[in-house]
Amino acid sequence: MDQDPPKKPSLERDIRRSWHICDKIEQNAEYAQKMYAALCNTEWGKDELFERIKGTTWSCSWRYAGELVANIGNRNEDYMDYYCSGGEGHVDDEVRDDLKTIGWVLLDAPTTLDEDFT
Repeated sequence: MDQDPPKKPSLERDIRRSWHICDKIEQNAEYAQKMYAALCNTEWGKDELFERIKGTTWSCSWRYAGELVANIGNRNEDYMDYYCSGGEGHVDDEVRDDLKTIGWVLLDAPTTLDEDFT
């Protein structure tokens, strides 16, 4: 008997399955923008040893992040309502904690130069 191969971990799929996160995105435009920003310029991984060893990661483009959040938000938005809206790559603590609760951790984030660096 053939079985379906296991699905590759998907942060998008897990976000869509989390009623808690989807509700926050739908009810709170500020949170939705923070989620968009957290998905841009970042790399996420499952918080499971086996997946970390395999090097399984998830990332997406700014456009894709905007489209994902707009679709979940259900406010007649599209990706352009988020695209280049600011904070791309910044991961707010609330968003980081929410993604951790569904089993995802931030693996990589853009670095910024210290303004005092001379």
